[in-house]
Amino acid sequence: MYRKPSGSMGFSFNRLMTNTVPNFANDNPEDDADITSTQKDLLWLHQLGAAETSGRSPMTLDELSTFSAGIVTSQKNSARIHKELVKNGIINPAAPLGIDTTRITQRLPHELAFVSVHAQRKTVGMLFFWEQEALRWRLLDQEESELKSALEDEGTSDAAKREIKVRLEGVDMRRGMKPSSRPDEGDHSAHQEAHPPQYS
Repeated sequence: MYRKPSGSMGFSFNRLMTNTVPNFANDNPEDDADITSTQKDLLWLHQLGAAETSGRSPMTLDELSTFSAGIVTSQKNSARIHKELVKNGIINPAAPLGIDTTRITQRLPHELAFVSVHAQRKTVGMLFFWEQEALRWRLLDQEESELKSALEDEGTSDAAKREIKVRLEGVDMRRGMKPSSRPDEGDHSAHQEAHPPQYS
């Protein structure tokens, strides 16, 4: 967070990156850590596809995630990156979101020295992006669970049940939308996902 000239508070991803991994500040500042819309879609498609074949959660990053996102061109390096991230607890299937960016330290550039600084930046950008994706997925799961519980409640009216079914279809639709296809959900939508309406 930082204070804008107007006095309000703002968020800068690049400031966060610089504070988290100061070594990145010594490299080309134009080499942004954010992954592109295309990379987000490629990662999202890989995660869902791999989950179907392996039976794991689609939110768990695997050995080919950085390769599939186009961050590295070698599957071997992608696996090595994954190994380092797991070793440091950044990728942790046991964690609530399967990923914990608070475990990123100043040692990360040294630990990922076998890939370029550009790939290191994009890897960290991928981690922050996917942490938000995992949170979004969990909120959708929570909303779906509450809606299904309300649907099964004997006290729910027929009119309310019809509305619940429409909302369940909406949850499925949002879950199936790749990042580039989503409308701007914003803070208001995130609040709605976190606190779905109650039915009686």
